[in-house]
Amino acid sequence: MRSPGRIGSIVILSLLLLFVASTQAAERWVNGYVTYAGPGWGTVYITLKDASNPESFTAKWFIAQPGQEREMLATALTALANGNMVVCYVDADVVYSYIRAIYIAKQTQ
Repeated sequence: MRSPGRIGSIVILSLLLLFVASTQAAERWVNGYVTYAGPGWGTVYITLKDASNPESFTAKWFIAQPGQEREMLATALTALANGNMVVCYVDADVVYSYIRAIYIAKQTQ
């Protein structure tokens, strides 16, 4: 026979796992333009402006993936300097979410 305390613990743990699963990041690919990029307080910050029409955001700050800060900063600065669009894998609904991937898109002529 199981004790009521153990069953209660199992129910609470199940509800907690259900809550965590439902609040997982909604990461997706986003096309945008870099408006700011640089290091600060040991972190690389990149601001993106959504390129879709209508825009889902106009200026949102993101953080470069730890361990890839230099590469992402170089990519962001190159796109910023040349006016290129970037394609990023981010959770665009969360401020200061991590950029998991960033690619420069070729400019069309």
